[in-house]
Amino acid sequence: MTARSVTLDDVARLAGVSYQTVSRVLNHSAQVSPRTRARVEAAMQQLRYVPNRVAQQLAGKATRTLGLATSDLALMAPAQIASAIQQRAAAQGYHLVIAMANATSHAQDTVHELLAQRVDALLINLPLDAAQAAQIQQQCGSKPTLFLDVERSAAVAQCQYRSASGAQQAVDHLVALGHRQIGVLNGPASSASARARFSAWQQALARHQLVPDCVLSGDWSAASGY
Repeated sequence: MTARSVTLDDVARLAGVSYQTVSRVLNHSAQVSPRTRARVEAAMQQLRYVPNRVAQQLAGKATRTLGLATSDLALMAPAQIASAIQQRAAAQGYHLVIAMANATSHAQDTVHELLAQRVDALLINLPLDAAQAAQIQQQCGSKPTLFLDVERSAAVAQCQYRSASGAQQAVDHLVALGHRQIGVLNGPASSASARARFSAWQQALARHQLVPDCVLSGDWSAASGY
């Protein structure tokens, strides 16, 4: 015989509060006092209550779940970014669902996998040009979506680090040390950040009146760096 699942009503009875108060605690509402919140959380822990996110999705409620569409997590940079997002999301009371694209899957398929899980918002850490990003944005509709590796010209919400200035500073540093033959091991041409670094490297060499020495490209994997 299957044991009955613990419900919000069970938690409310044990904590001595209303069903609505328990719901507010689950939704991280500011309308609950710290003392009441602690009592409800203690009741949840005692009863080993686990929120039913599937039921929340079916009811059309916010699940405090974020979706991350990412490149291969076997690669160092995407793995570090995913880890940082997960830690920050957890600190804000959100759960993270990850869908990983590979060599045979399309970005839209990866995003569709997350949308099917009814996430509240999406982060897209996939190398996309402006047209591809526009297609993904249309696919996501009104759901909040943030792009992390997209052309700056793309008319989408995006967050990017300063790839160009980093490459220029690297060249300036090597020149200051007396080097004159400076090559580059760049990422794949499909990556907006890799293209930005490559362009900045070329500009920095021209500024120092140097010519490119060696250009190699990899796919972000450790193997391609050797």
